[in-house]
Amino acid sequence: MEISLSKRQMKMVDILLKESEYCTAATLAGLLKVSEKTIHGEIAEINRKTGSATISSMKGKGYVIIDKN
Repeated sequence: MEISLSKRQMKMVDILLKESEYCTAATLAGLLKVSEKTIHGEIAEINRKTGSATISSMKGKGYVIIDKN
């Protein structure tokens, strides 16, 4: 099954794949020049499209890709 992500969503995934630690919404927002609210919405959409919690969050730490395969 192929999942269709927007260019911004692909950039977010690429950033998270390159990070070895958690990445905050503020950091992602700064890199992508969007609001933190946009980041939250895009991550929710990515997780809906993949059918699982591909991108996990931890309060106070940020976001991380669960399985980098």
